Amino acid sequence: STTSYPVYVSGLVTSVLLGNADGIVLNVDGVGTVNLNDVRRIGG
Repeated sequence: STTSYPVYVSGLVTSVLLGNADGIVLNVDGVGTVNLNDVRRIGG
């Protein structure tokens, strides 16, 4: 699936609130993807 711009921006805002600066990207089909930097942060 492709990334929709509004949802992508929403994901960035959410990520800032969660303290994950690189962002959690939500795709059009509703499947969320998390980049490696986020995984490292979430993992400690």
